[in-house]
Amino acid sequence: MTILYFAPKGLLDDYIFAAYTYYRIYLGESPRYAVLINILKYLPILAAIWYGWRKKQERQFGIFHLFLLWTGFSFLGAYFSGRTYGHYLVQAAPAVSLLAASVSTKFKFTKDQLIFGVIFFGSIVFLTKLLFTDFLSGGPLNQIGWWRNFTAFSTGTKTIDQYNNFFDGNVNSIMAVADFFATFDSKPVSAYVWGDYPWLYAIADLKNPAKYVTSFHVFGVPDGKSEVIESLSKNPPDFIIKPPVSIGYFSELEKFIAWGYTPVLTVEKVQIFAKSF
Repeated sequence: MTILYFAPKGLLDDYIFAAYTYYRIYLGESPRYAVLINILKYLPILAAIWYGWRKKQERQFGIFHLFLLWTGFSFLGAYFSGRTYGHYLVQAAPAVSLLAASVSTKFKFTKDQLIFGVIFFGSIVFLTKLLFTDFLSGGPLNQIGWWRNFTAFSTGTKTIDQYNNFFDGNVNSIMAVADFFATFDSKPVSAYVWGDYPWLYAIADLKNPAKYVTSFHVFGVPDGKSEVIESLSKNPPDFIIKPPVSIGYFSELEKFIAWGYTPVLTVEKVQIFAKSF
């Protein structure tokens, strides 16, 4: 269905690359025990299929078993790359919630259920603990710090800058740049951000003339740099924004800035260039 959606729009190549080919870089960064992870991450799905088949034979198959299968696939998505980013677990939240809500109070432990439970939940708990080491231990403790930060700000012990710095030192920089663009009456202002501040587009209501919003995407795509320069040349943005850090040096962009842009302001080490033609 997704292929049928993108094909008539002439975006089939981009779709296949973005959805499948691009993410091979993740698979090459798996941590230790990669073979063990690659085996265990499929066990919940296989266990759910086997258990559902057994229940179908007993004419006891229901929507609960569908939620089990959904949960298995959700955790496969979280574990697939082998990377240890906790937000990957978000995709499992809907399935786990529905699974927990559909558990019957009349639960009887049979041999099949015990075998299934050990394989299904055992592999999920083991891999979650192995890959997301602080999810079960550090996560709740981190939240204590968040609430302390919120309480300190609410009671006036911390300023808004101190509150923002608790999360990330870039927050205040982004808010300062957003304040600069808030002075413009005409909206939306077009701008290209060379760096890793994609949320600036949303916060400052900026229109991006290119299709990439972070520097690591530009460098991760084979023709990313030429595509960006082509887009900027066709639709020169009103501003080009350069945070102090990006994934690499973009020489073509530097030439583009030197040719038609003038530095107008530096906010929290973020350089802002305005179109001069």
